[in-house]
Amino acid sequence: MAEAVVTAVPGEAPESARVFRPDAQASRFFSVSQLEDLVGGETPAAAALPGREELDVANWDRDRATLVGTLFHAVMERIDVQQPEGWGGVLEAVCRRQGKQVAEDDRRSVADLVEAWCSAPIATELQQAERLFRELDFVLPVAGAGTQPHAVVGQIDCLLVGVAVR
Repeated sequence: MAEAVVTAVPGEAPESARVFRPDAQASRFFSVSQLEDLVGGETPAAAALPGREELDVANWDRDRATLVGTLFHAVMERIDVQQPEGWGGVLEAVCRRQGKQVAEDDRRSVADLVEAWCSAPIATELQQAERLFRELDFVLPVAGAGTQPHAVVGQIDCLLVGVAVR
């Protein structure tokens, strides 16, 4: 067996290992809202997010919605899932990094979302996970029209391994 490995001649890499060149004309980033629009409305998972129903977002403009979402995402990237009760300090640090004063209403909205998340079943699932990956880069080759290869490139916010699916 060892001789076969040493004398083997490498062949071409499989299709899945090819480098896909980016299309300079294509969109680079898509928000969750844009993806929901593409599939015909809000996804069931997004509709079930904890704390979402408590937020009075009807009068929010796009900038406020973006800021609250960005702050919430930044807190969730940094929160210690084994000790989530320390999220208050994380929120303060994230707000300081904004470079501008974050309004108290916006801080409260983020705090409401984080508190709801901490009491949701997903928080327990994260604590029980065998392995937890955050901001995991991925490239997923997909069949495209014509001869040009296509790929979906992005980041998975959180991937759990070894936890029972509810």
